[in-house]
Amino acid sequence: AIVKRRLNNGGADLQRRILELIPNHGGATRALARLLQEQGDLDAAVALLEKDRDAAEGTDRAAREVAIAKTFVAGGRPQSALAAAKRALEVVSDDADALAVLEDLLVVPETRGRAALILEEVHAANGNPEKRAAVLDVIIATAASRDDRARHPAAA
Repeated sequence: AIVKRRLNNGGADLQRRILELIPNHGGATRALARLLQEQGDLDAAVALLEKDRDAAEGTDRAAREVAIAKTFVAGGRPQSALAAAKRALEVVSDDADALAVLEDLLVVPETRGRAALILEEVHAANGNPEKRAAVLDVIIATAASRDDRARHPAAA
């Protein structure tokens, strides 16, 4: 463990030096974020990934959002992961990696209902009735009351 920590610290120092020379070096930014995450500094890792995301556009931006979502999942922050996956889908409406993150969040009690709602919208827009039906079952199961179920037009 000590050797790994020293290697990570050395790697982090190297990535920081690269970023001093080339502040917007995406590869160094992402590598440093991974090292910081491994060291347990989730907030610093996410801050770097957000900086990298802000410099990206289109599918690259969606991919950066997914990386943020996965970092949040690994760090035990599913609500934040859900928000990042949703942002990825706002950029690329059928991003497979963002959809996979949301599907993983269906088993997490605190994100189950919201993840199902987002997935239902995507599957409805993409014309996928089988997947839509599966998440509608989750929406119905997680609704707090009959009134909540009635408010969702597809579940009524």
